[in-house]
Amino acid sequence: MPTLNPTEAFDQLKTRTVTEVSKYFPHVGRKQTLEAEKVWVEDDKDIDDISSQLDSKVKQRSWTVPVKAALVLKDNATGAVVDRKEITVSTLPKITRRYSYIVEGNEYQVDNLFRLKYGVYPRVKANGELTAQINTPQPVKSSIDFEPESRQFVLHYRDSKVPLQPVLQMLGVKDEDIRKSWGAQIHQSNTAAKYEPSIRMLHKAVTGKVEANTTLPEMEDHLRKFFQNEATLDPQATKSSLGVEANSLTGPVMLQTGGGY
Repeated sequence: MPTLNPTEAFDQLKTRTVTEVSKYFPHVGRKQTLEAEKVWVEDDKDIDDISSQLDSKVKQRSWTVPVKAALVLKDNATGAVVDRKEITVSTLPKITRRYSYIVEGNEYQVDNLFRLKYGVYPRVKANGELTAQINTPQPVKSSIDFEPESRQFVLHYRDSKVPLQPVLQMLGVKDEDIRKSWGAQIHQSNTAAKYEPSIRMLHKAVTGKVEANTTLPEMEDHLRKFFQNEATLDPQATKSSLGVEANSLTGPVMLQTGGGY
């Protein structure tokens, strides 16, 4: 069963890596045999070492730990030890607290590698754009993204792209708190989004249908209940990824996602 803790997940990956590397030994030659007395992953990096991770990204390097082996070379005829040495046989990308790997300066998440806890996971795409994957019991792909050209935050839900600021306002986040979190310039870029069309768009995305007779207050009430009761989150997961504990996808959680990029 896949683990939901990144440290435990990496421990499992290290164990499997050692097992697979060990299968290459012994390597029997015509006169000599190469054996591995020990294979291990020298896990010398801290999962929370943000400074080291940033340095790898800036310098376009991979954030890895070495896979080492204690090798011994023996004579086939006598069994005598000819040579003995510890070497690095490979490197293994180290998992971050964000359930991601940094390879050649790019940060990747493998969606099917781990079953993520219900939470919000900010990350940087391979093209450098900012996104936050939202994982809830709803079997729908959703995320909060920052679009650099328009300088706007958007909520992707199903195939819809909804301006985030009206959603935050609907969920009770004050305009002054949005400005404080995003900064005056980003806040100004997001004020162009019209409230009612955005809420109607989100309501259609959530319900999967257009209800012409449904009033705006009815839509708001339905969406608030949806985010509170159905878009549930794991407090431990949000604590690790956002720094705050949350049981559901509330307005402050979405705001923290944007402000935490």
